[in-house]
Amino acid sequence: MELYKTIRDKKGERNTLGNLGSSYSSLEQFDIAIDYFQQSLEIARNIGDLQGEASTLYSLGNTYQKSQQISQAIQAYRDSLKIATPSTLPSECFIAGLHLGNLAFKVESWQIAIEGYISAIEATDTIFDNALSDHFGEKVISAGIEAYFGIVQAYINTYQYVKAIEYVERSKARSLTKNLSYIELCPKGNISKTTNRELRRLRQEILSERKQLENEQRNGSLRRVAYQKTNHSEIIHSEIIPPDRTRLYHLQQQLDEFILHNITPIDLTFNLTQKIETILYSDIQSLKGV
Repeated sequence: MELYKTIRDKKGERNTLGNLGSSYSSLEQFDIAIDYFQQSLEIARNIGDLQGEASTLYSLGNTYQKSQQISQAIQAYRDSLKIATPSTLPSECFIAGLHLGNLAFKVESWQIAIEGYISAIEATDTIFDNALSDHFGEKVISAGIEAYFGIVQAYINTYQYVKAIEYVERSKARSLTKNLSYIELCPKGNISKTTNRELRRLRQEILSERKQLENEQRNGSLRRVAYQKTNHSEIIHSEIIPPDRTRLYHLQQQLDEFILHNITPIDLTFNLTQKIETILYSDIQSLKGV
């Protein structure tokens, strides 16, 4: 850590403090762990590191939970979710939301549990829609099942049966979407050959870019490795350079605009991204003719 202070690397210093907090938490020295997390959190806020702030807050929440400080843990998870939203930091949002949901469920604070599970479920949808591979998409869905189970039971426990049914149907819709995502959907109607060729080209470019990013993510090269000795252990801190997704975002934007201007006017139902929306109980009744 002294190295990071010397070279004025605040992010490295924050990471090291967080690692120290995790180490002391695992040793059940919770007061020391909380102090390190608080120091890490202060640096994250000072340098505007939102991802670091969100992740430190849910780590702090975990430590509070281990030390049976339940109200502080719930507040830390909620504070994390104020920063990590499903659209901005979906991975951090999923973790904080699931932890909040499970903890609140355990202490029978059903409404707070529902709050956490909703965040986790919405984050799962975002992560799945941007997954670099089908395999990773399946892992995301598997992780999200716990949130669906939790929210359905929480709604049942609060006698909100209609909401419970809606989330059961939503979970089924997500599973169906997973299967449909492996199929190359084609637009209907009088679509020109030129339009279909351009659609295939953009899809192929996106697929190739996703595969390249997946390989880079799997084989990510280390930018730095640092060692920090404590009285109990030696911590190795490493940072991996994430793959640059700029071209993928640009290609996806091209595809979305192409569909909007060239396909949607002819086929209004064509939806390549297959977004999941909550299914209202009234709609379920009308479909079943109840």
